[in-house]
Amino acid sequence: MVLPLGEVGIQSLPDEAAVTTVLKDKIKAPGLYLYPYSKDEAVMEKLMAERPRGIITFTSNETPFNMGASIGMQCFNGIVAGLLLAWLMSMAAPGLQTLTSKLVFGAVAGAVGTYGFLAAYWNWYGFPAAYALGAGFDSFVAAVIGAFVIAKIAK
Repeated sequence: MVLPLGEVGIQSLPDEAAVTTVLKDKIKAPGLYLYPYSKDEAVMEKLMAERPRGIITFTSNETPFNMGASIGMQCFNGIVAGLLLAWLMSMAAPGLQTLTSKLVFGAVAGAVGTYGFLAAYWNWYGFPAAYALGAGFDSFVAAVIGAFVIAKIAK
């Protein structure tokens, strides 16, 4: 993330040690867990009305964590996103004659991609609005910066 806004709305678990002990005891495989959950739509709707709901990504401490590898993967993801933005800008190049038009194009491309997933997380999974807005703004700024760099390189 370009800005620390992507962390807005994130909180620590109350009594984290107790909660993570239960999670480790009950969840046997890494994955993405939605609760409550049922494949039956009517049952799911009833459970959603009656129970707390949320989403958990879970990886046990038995899976090694490597900060360097994670930073490397994030860097790779940013490079791929930049290359995709450069490709989109090259396809639209005839209509992007000014720096302003290139920045607006980059901003809109970033906003479309960001809104597509963050709005769903906020709507369906209960992500805090502050998180979705902060992370969305962060991605928007990154897209504008990327568009500026691309515009300057590809005059």
